[in-house]
Amino acid sequence: MKNSFLVAGILALFALSCSKNETKTEAVEQPVAGFVPSAEFEKQLEYEVVKSGEYAAPLTVVGEVTFDEDNVVRIYPIVSGSVERVYFSLGDYVRKGQLMATILSTDISIYQRDFSIAKSNLDVATKNRDRVKALHASNFASDKDLQMAENEFANAKAEYVGKKQILELFGGNAQSSDAVYNVYAPRSGYLVERKVNEGTQIRTDNADALFTLSDLRTVWVQANVYESDYSRVHLGDQVEATTIAFPEDRFSGKVEKINSILDAESRVIRVRTELSNPGEKLLPGMYATINIVPARKTTTIALPEEALFLERNEPHVIVKVGKELIKRPVRSGRQFGDKVEVVEGLNAGDEVVIRGALLVSNEINNRR
Repeated sequence: MKNSFLVAGILALFALSCSKNETKTEAVEQPVAGFVPSAEFEKQLEYEVVKSGEYAAPLTVVGEVTFDEDNVVRIYPIVSGSVERVYFSLGDYVRKGQLMATILSTDISIYQRDFSIAKSNLDVATKNRDRVKALHASNFASDKDLQMAENEFANAKAEYVGKKQILELFGGNAQSSDAVYNVYAPRSGYLVERKVNEGTQIRTDNADALFTLSDLRTVWVQANVYESDYSRVHLGDQVEATTIAFPEDRFSGKVEKINSILDAESRVIRVRTELSNPGEKLLPGMYATINIVPARKTTTIALPEEALFLERNEPHVIVKVGKELIKRPVRSGRQFGDKVEVVEGLNAGDEVVIRGALLVSNEINNRR
């Protein structure tokens, strides 16, 4: 019996000892709520009063730079022949009306021959009409003869005008018979594509353009938007593009067209954006990263990224309560550029540290 009481007493003392140790351990692990910073310490901090604002979460996609088709001119051959000379190289700026190339063409030779025949027939018809007019005035020619001469003159003139127009349309020279077709620039712009060299044989059924001109002041970017993000893109949304070639530059524009066809294999929808191209740095074929900022915005609370820090894999902020700085866990949401949405944990009017939050957190942890 005595042994039983002795064992019970020992067990009770052991339990009491454990309880005290646990209490001490809990007391040690209890974190300090915060601290009051000194005036010198506060010089390292920056505060912001929490308030709701309108934000839009940008969508980042990848696209390829292409020509602005509204500012592109492709020059196709309208005669067959051999390229005699090309006057511009890729990248050159060409002004409207400048001679770009000359082509030796049998087509032009035929048009010049037809024009010469028509001109000769007109000269003959003109002389014949004038002769019949003089005879008719002297009563040596009848009215019928005069009418026939006038008709022959009218037909010859119509033929002459038609052949002259055809020759001029194809760039021939009515004053010579050199069989040369001159290619002139129909507008000003940079020569961005050139498919011919001196000696190249060309045919009118060739599907390739001889030259392509574009001013590159604006370009298009054909971006791929995944099916899951389709609802986030709208016509008129502002876009900002960056490239590997010019990582520090930002090119702005807007969404101009959203295709209504989904690619069955890649599950993407083509979205066309139009970008202004200062300095004409963007070139067709370049790849670009596009940030699409929706025009429709959300009213919510957002803080600079620096204001949030992770502790035990949970986002926290530093809140000023009176003169004391305390850590407060929050739930973050979407990214709005350099700001992060705070879904829970803060209310409008709270004052938070937006610069130096991690410094305050370390100070609090060191005071445990």
